[in-house]
Amino acid sequence: MDALRWSALADGVWRAEVDGGVYEIRHDPAVDTWTLEARGRTWRALPSLDVAQEVAVVAHGVHDSDRGTTRYRVVTSAGAVRGEEFGAADDDEAVQVLRARLRSGNLPLAPFRLLTHEGRVVGSWQRAVELR
Repeated sequence: MDALRWSALADGVWRAEVDGGVYEIRHDPAVDTWTLEARGRTWRALPSLDVAQEVAVVAHGVHDSDRGTTRYRVVTSAGAVRGEEFGAADDDEAVQVLRARLRSGNLPLAPFRLLTHEGRVVGSWQRAVELR
């Protein structure tokens, strides 16, 4: 799945270009976090370069598979949608996306559910760490 080849542009700046898309990762030394920008989306405060690259790989895979795939969203117990809707080939792949979001700190602290765009419940968790 790792079709991204990273090149160092400068100290703390990495870039991968694939299929007309650009993925760029920048280190913020003031807070020692990483930011990923890709295809009009931004992931901030990633804890390491490795996590940022892993999120990029998953984002690239999801982008490539979005056409004709099931759409998923994370919904809190209060009914708020958390993060952006995403596509995945099946429920297992969608849970893998959630695990990547967990590693990047992008899941709710409150109980949440993973729903398809049709409203089918794929799973529910009281805490994000239950995904591990």
